[in-house]
Amino acid sequence: MISNLNILDSVEICVTDRELKKHYYKTKIQDIISDNTFFTMIPSSETGRPVMFFKDQPYELYAKGTEGIMLWIINYLGTEKLDNLSACKFQAIAGPQTTQRREFFRQPVSVDLKFYITKSEAGVDTVLERSGRIVDLSGGGCAFMCNDQILLRSKLLVQFSFRDSDFEFDCEILDRINFTQTRANWDYKYRVKWVDAQEKTIDQLIRLVFAQQREMLINSGSRGGDRFV
Repeated sequence: MISNLNILDSVEICVTDRELKKHYYKTKIQDIISDNTFFTMIPSSETGRPVMFFKDQPYELYAKGTEGIMLWIINYLGTEKLDNLSACKFQAIAGPQTTQRREFFRQPVSVDLKFYITKSEAGVDTVLERSGRIVDLSGGGCAFMCNDQILLRSKLLVQFSFRDSDFEFDCEILDRINFTQTRANWDYKYRVKWVDAQEKTIDQLIRLVFAQQREMLINSGSRGGDRFV
C-alpha cells in the first residue's frame, strides 16, 4: 500500500478541522516499517508550533509521484523516538489513489450541496435529490462529502449557493475515498470536475473563490488551500 513512499520523501498531511476547513502541513518520511506503517518528522504550523494529531480521526497524506499526486488515508498511532528524535507514527488504511491535477486554486469551504445522479456506468438514471457538503471549491470543480456510494465517472447535476450566489453545474466524478470504516461524519468523499460549464459562470465562481481567499488571509494570516498544483 505504501510502496510508492520512500524515506526522506517530502509529503503533506491534511488536517480537516471541525468546520471542515483543510490545513496542509509539510513534512518528510523518516522511516518505513511493516504493516503499512511509517514515521514522519513532526510537522510545524505556520506559528512554529508542533502540529497535534489525534488517534480518533483519519488524515490525508499527499505525495508527488511519477503518475501525479498520490493520496493515502492514514491513522495516527502516536509519537515515538527515532535516533533520539521525536517522530509521528502513522498507518495507511486506504490508497494510494491518484488525485485530480488542480488547474485552479482550491479554496477550503463548508457549503451545503444538492445533487442528482444523471448518468452512471451502471446505467442509473434518476432524479432523486441527494445532499452533501462541499469541502473545497474551485473554478474547475469541487470536493464534497456525502453518505451515498456513487460509481466513478458518474455524471451529476450539482446545485449550491456560495457567497449569496446560486450555482448549478454538470460534473463528472473523478475519484472517491471511502470513510465507512472510520469515525468520519460522512461515508464518502468525491472529487468532481465541471463539464461543459459556461465561461461567464466559471469566471463568477473564480472571483468569489478569490474573494473568500483574501478574506481568510486577512482574518487569519493563513495561506490555506491546496499547495500541490
